Order: sequence, then structure tokens, then C-alpha cells
Amino acid sequence: PRLLEIHQLLGWLLHSRAELPNSHRAGGDISTVELKDVIRGFLIHEERDPELADEIFEGAARVFVLVSRIEGRFEFEVQPLREFFAAWYLYKTAAHSTGSNPAPGSMPDRLENLIRNPYWLNVARFFCGRYDKGQLADLVRRLKDLRDDPYFNLLAHPRILIAYMLRDRVTAESQRDTRELVEAMCDPLGLRILTSSYGAIPGSESPNDKSLLPSDCGRKFYTDVLWNNLIATNNDEIAVNL
Repeated sequence: PRLLEIHQLLGWLLHSRAELPNSHRAGGDISTVELKDVIRGFLIHEERDPELADEIFEGAARVFVLVSRIEGRFEFEVQPLREFFAAWYLYKTAAHSTGSNPAPGSMPDRLENLIRNPYWLNVARFFCGRYDKGQLADLVRRLKDLRDDPYFNLLAHPRILIAYMLRDRVTAESQRDTRELVEAMCDPLGLRILTSSYGAIPGSESPNDKSLLPSDCGRKFYTDVLWNNLIATNNDEIAVNL
């Protein structure tokens, strides 16, 4: 468990650094010395003996989900793995916040920041993939608010993000939340993006790919929206998708 927690911390740390292109630490890797310092800091935070850092590093070197392409430096083998651990870290360490005792860094706070930054799109997907049914209503509301935000409502990003959430089956446990997301995705701009030859729902091979959305997470709702819009507008682009 401790080793997993170290990987989660490293995922968040290295992904955050990689976002800063002008930083000398922007490569998404970490030196051996600094890696040991991170392990030592983790042990101190967990109130364990920091002198174990070297021992943990040596013992864990063979099972780290890290690679050393350059001698003396470590990184995650692929970016999605780094994003997965970053999301896990953000989810597990989110502060518990209540109306009577608000705390910064809560789940909603972190979600708001993740969905507004395209660089963190995949982290947001992994983060929301850990949501349970009781958290979905808040997720849907925040995604709809993002789509309607004056800074985002003319961008493809909110609609593409919602499409990813649906393809990832994030809301599969709740048909009501799934329907709301499909409707939010399929506003006039969303339909133009998603039914154009270059704007197919992410993960599909083409706009008329029948697996645009999973059968248990939005496909029927999506088809219904397309039919209704086709009847109302006689739009050839929508017809292709049906």
C-alpha cells in the first residue's frame, strides 16, 4: 500500500511539473536523489522513520511503475499511467468539506480545476471514473455549468469532455444523469461538432460509428436527440449518424 501511495504522489508531482514548459523540471521525470527525497518526505508525513527511504528505494526499484531511460532519472513509462496515478492521488487526498466546516482542496474543488484545464483532461477522466452513484449528480451539474460558462460555451472542450465521460461509462449507474449529460453534450454547437466529419465522439472511428456511445451509457438518448433534430431540421450531417 505504501508503494502505491508513493506512485500516486509521484504521478501528481511529475504531471504537474510537465505542465510547466519553461521549467527545468518540465520533462516529467525525476532524479534519483530527488526521488529518494520524495520518499523521505512521504515517510515523515506518515510519521515513519525517514531513514528507511534508501532501503525502500532499493527494495522497490524492481517493482516501481517507473522506467529509467536516462541514467539517474526516472519517469512513468507512458503518460496515461502518470495521469492514472495523478488522478488516484487527487481523489484519495481530497479534503472533506462540509457547510459548517468548509475546507479547500475538496473533491468538488479539485473537479472544478481539472475540468477547466484541457491539459488535465485524462486525469479528470480517471478522477471521475472513481465516483460512486451518489456523486454523479454533482458531476453532471458541474459539467453543465462548464458548458454554459461564458469562457467555455463556444469551445469544443466541454462537449468533448462530456463525450469522454459517457464513453468511459462514468454515469452508467444512473440513467437520469446519463440522459442529462447527453442532452448537455448535444446542444446546437455540440451537434455540429459531434456530427461533423472531423468531430466524431472521441474514440469512434468515424461520425457514423454505431458505437459512438456505450449501449448502457447514453447511446439510446443520443440516438433520440439525433432523430428529434433530424425531424426538426432535416440536417444531412445528422442523418449520416443515424
